[in-house]
Amino acid sequence: YTFDAENKTATITGLSDLGQQWIAEQGTLYIPNHFDIASERYAITTIGDNAFTGNTNVTEVLMEDWEGSLSTIGANAFKSLSNCASLHIANTVTTIGNSAFDGDKNVTELTIPESVVSIGSYAFSNWKYLENLYYNAVNAEVSGTAFYMAGHQNYDSFVFGGRDVVPGYTLHIGDNVETISRYVGYVSDDSIKASIPCVKRIDWGTNSKITLTNSNFANWPVTSIEFPSHITTLPTSICNNCD
Repeated sequence: YTFDAENKTATITGLSDLGQQWIAEQGTLYIPNHFDIASERYAITTIGDNAFTGNTNVTEVLMEDWEGSLSTIGANAFKSLSNCASLHIANTVTTIGNSAFDGDKNVTELTIPESVVSIGSYAFSNWKYLENLYYNAVNAEVSGTAFYMAGHQNYDSFVFGGRDVVPGYTLHIGDNVETISRYVGYVSDDSIKASIPCVKRIDWGTNSKITLTNSNFANWPVTSIEFPSHITTLPTSICNNCD
């Protein structure tokens, strides 16, 4: 940990020797919302850059919601947890840093809480077995590479097989989502000159409040979309180049 004594806050920077031993034996990485030192309570607000990168003993990540204060997940914080199969992001998190969960390939379900306002580049890239994304962020900025190769179990068959190979995950859009970035379901990566679709199916909340914008779902490989009942007019090119 690092501490801010004035504001009584703390940043998690990694695992102690005892923590390493626990993870090796139990597999669960538990992120509390506070800890006490000498009768002083420190709220955990940040998970620092590279805090748990490459820890192959982690099989589950749990972040505490109750009276939570965690707001920021730093760059590479949980990168390459290659044996992690379950992840819960605290419902107080606002910022998910670059490559924060890159390479956590065995996680099949992910929930983005309503509190999130920013998702960095490659934050959830290479989640090759992702099947369901429960997206609840009300209004979030999403990097063009946030979900790079998510849901793509076989990269070569997609890249060289063309769009007839339908990869990807089901996107479940929560009732309170007001806007959604096209990059939740589509990746634009200038560095490799590639445009990679991610979402194969869309589910809406029964009381959806979403406002759609131009090209919202452009280039997504969805084959059909049933829009929420409150949507009466579709913006220009909303599904341009969909399958």
